Amino acid sequence: MSKQTENNSEINQFWNAVQNGDVNKVKEFLNKGIELDIQNMFGQNALHVACSSGHLDMVKFLVLEKKMDVNISTRDNDDDEAAVHKGQPALDWAVRNSNWEVAKFLIEQGANLETLKQGDNTILIFVSKISDENTQDRQNLAMTILDKMAPEDIIKDCKSLLNMLKKSSVTKEDPNQRALGFLLPLVSERIFDNFEINGDVLLRADGDNFTTEQKKEFLSVCKVCQKMGIAQTELKNSLPNTSVSRASVYYPVVQEGAKAQVI
Repeated sequence: MSKQTENNSEINQFWNAVQNGDVNKVKEFLNKGIELDIQNMFGQNALHVACSSGHLDMVKFLVLEKKMDVNISTRDNDDDEAAVHKGQPALDWAVRNSNWEVAKFLIEQGANLETLKQGDNTILIFVSKISDENTQDRQNLAMTILDKMAPEDIIKDCKSLLNMLKKSSVTKEDPNQRALGFLLPLVSERIFDNFEINGDVLLRADGDNFTTEQKKEFLSVCKVCQKMGIAQTELKNSLPNTSVSRASVYYPVVQEGAKAQVI
């Protein structure tokens, strides 16, 4: 076996180890001299492959121990396949493959949310539209994104989704409708994080950093969605008895002074 063939064989095994999440095997290859900045045929480095595969332990090893840049994008290495995927950061690979925990970790490590923005489609809209699974991991990712966003941008995304839905010609299982069904309850919880009730009447709803006008804009979106039949009004109390200081509010949110269903 020639040296070149031997090296190619080791590199292929290295990629397999990364794709399979075998951290110990990857360490062995790195100790043999394989460099982390090598690319595969898609222009991906080891971090991109790990994010695509959804191996959180591997991603943490590459980012925390090997200090790989979470914002580096795939590069064009003169291969047609690489050219197609040029410019996609690790976060993009994680989200497109529904690897929610990996995406959340990347954001916590400083991944740039703007890299996934295409026109009116932000990363929040992208995460809301790309899948129909309503898992806790996906919700946690969306809440992490919301925590990084300015209130005005959150409201803008909600309104953008609604506008996309109004313009859509799809009548069944519209992705914009599905996205609103996923996103609005989470935004509602983000905005109306403290409220006070008396019996079945909502007396007060305080949103952290959201202005009164922004709350009204969000409620307007919720009302339209309710009329379109996307969901029913629900106010869910997450604390026992009557000493309510925090609860999860799901859209469409009732207005102050209106009756609320407390369950």
